[in-house]
Amino acid sequence: MDSLDLSFKNPKTEQTTYNVLMVIGCILSYFSLFFIMSDLFILFFFLFIAEFFFIYKAKKGILKWIVIILFAPLPLYFIYQTLLAMFLAPAFG
Repeated sequence: MDSLDLSFKNPKTEQTTYNVLMVIGCILSYFSLFFIMSDLFILFFFLFIAEFFFIYKAKKGILKWIVIILFAPLPLYFIYQTLLAMFLAPAFG
């Protein structure tokens, strides 16, 4: 065995696997936003990378729009939390 082949033989199975992993990832990411607020920056960084990966994999159809709708609020939420921490935290210091 010269190289490790991780590709699926059936492209339909591969696409289905990516779709299932994407949906699980989206659900877990939104739950983790509520439970891991202290690690929001790390979470945002990985989700931002995952967003582009999932959009690339879901090239057409409604799945692409579901991914965009699920991930679109994350950058805005991150900016909101950053501004809140910068300006309001010193006031209540």
